[in-house]
Amino acid sequence: PALSFFPASPIAVCSSSNGLLLCYAPSSGDFFVCNPATGAWTTVPRPPRNPGLEPAAVLIFVPGVYNFRSDYTIVVGFMISGTGSGIFGFQTFSSSAGGWWVSNAVCAAECLFPDSGISAGGVAFWRTTMLTVVGYDPAEDSVRVAHWPMNYAVEARWEIGQMGDGGRLFCTAVTEEVVQVHKLLPKSDQWALVASMDLKKRSNTDSEEEEEEAWEVEAGGQLVFRKRPWPMRFQGGELEVLLWVEGRVVGVDLGSKRVRVAAAFGWPTWADGRGAKYVPYISTLAEVPPSAAAALASSIATPSPQVR
Repeated sequence: PALSFFPASPIAVCSSSNGLLLCYAPSSGDFFVCNPATGAWTTVPRPPRNPGLEPAAVLIFVPGVYNFRSDYTIVVGFMISGTGSGIFGFQTFSSSAGGWWVSNAVCAAECLFPDSGISAGGVAFWRTTMLTVVGYDPAEDSVRVAHWPMNYAVEARWEIGQMGDGGRLFCTAVTEEVVQVHKLLPKSDQWALVASMDLKKRSNTDSEEEEEEAWEVEAGGQLVFRKRPWPMRFQGGELEVLLWVEGRVVGVDLGSKRVRVAAAFGWPTWADGRGAKYVPYISTLAEVPPSAAAALASSIATPSPQVR
């Protein structure tokens, strides 16, 4: 969907949650929340800590019944004590409160991948350069850290996402031989394997007709790719993971192993080896709730945002 209704340009999309997008204008430092399906949007007050040019920002939004108004939360991770410290804190904006607050909770992460951020079960999660997943729960003001599920397979490509009605966090890892999907157990730092799909590259003896296809599913359910795919950030109600396969984003249903093309971009490679510039989006007609401060400003003079 187009974002031409924004007053600022350029706009970077940071995060998506149940039909709403969190966007950021690097030139001004402003955050916006919008619904691209309806064109509705609102400006968010600037956070107390500078989020930088590539903020590690996650939007948490759970729509109410029949998409009636529900409030959203924004969580931004930031490095403490200057560049290179490896210690991260968290600042949170609540649309119901209309302001930001900075948590006392911190964690060692070396570096958060800003474009790996995803919301699951009311928690903001990121991948880190330490092969861990960091989660911050704004409702409980708590941090959890889980090591990735692939142990010493450091060559594995991996990404996190949310799927299913329960809003659980999952991890997709791709090695030379297998695609594995793991689920983070509740209130735990342990993962459970929920799906495993063998991969094998096509041999050079395959026919030209077969070579034209980027993948196929064999009778036994084995996926066959010409090249090793990249896992991508994913979010949705179905049990489906996303993979980058030769210029296309494909969804793989974990139950049926059905493969569908979700989007086609044309370029054959994923330049930096990370699902960095792809944000999964679910189209809904959810309202964009204004912040409490913005709603109050419509009837009286706008007070200063409350920060605690």
